[in-house]
Amino acid sequence: MFNSQSETVTETYGEYFLAELIASQNENNKALVAQVKDKAIGLMGLTSDIDSKLLHECFELEQFDNLLKPEFMNALNKRRQYLIEQTKKEAEE
Repeated sequence: MFNSQSETVTETYGEYFLAELIASQNENNKALVAQVKDKAIGLMGLTSDIDSKLLHECFELEQFDNLLKPEFMNALNKRRQYLIEQTKKEAEE
C-alpha cells in the first residue's frame, strides 16, 4: 500500500515496515487493517503519543473542539462569550 505511494517510507523504515508496525502493537500503539473479501484495503496507525501542538499548527481542529476535553472547551467558550459581551458593553458606554 505505502510502497506505491512513497519510496521514502521504505528507505527509512525498511521493506517490511508494515509487518513491523502491526507486530509491534502495544498499549500505546495500535494498527487497524480494513479488509474486504480477504483483501486489505486500508490501514490506520494509532498512538497515544500525540504532539498536539504540531497538530494544531498543521490542521484546522476547531470542528473537533481543538482535540480538547469537553469541560475545557465549555469553559473556554463561556469565557469567549463573556469577553464578547464585555466588549459590546464597553463600546456602548
